[in-house]
Amino acid sequence: MGTVIQVMILIGLVVAALLVLTAIMRPWLRNCPRCRTDIPAIRAPTSLRQMLWGGWTCPSCGLELDRKGNPVISRTNVPR
Repeated sequence: MGTVIQVMILIGLVVAALLVLTAIMRPWLRNCPRCRTDIPAIRAPTSLRQMLWGGWTCPSCGLELDRKGNPVISRTNVPR
């Protein structure tokens, strides 16, 4: 039983280290390009597309961005 707990603790530490490295290596995901709001490293997806392909929606201005930090252009967002 003690070995299982040690393995679970080790896995948790590895996951935490990977999250910290992701936050350090991807500085463009830290701020919204429109309003410069700080975005947390762990985000919940707000749509199926975000769940499958990554990305996020800014909580303050509502801008939807892809996983690289570029604004998502959809047919509904294009002006006529």
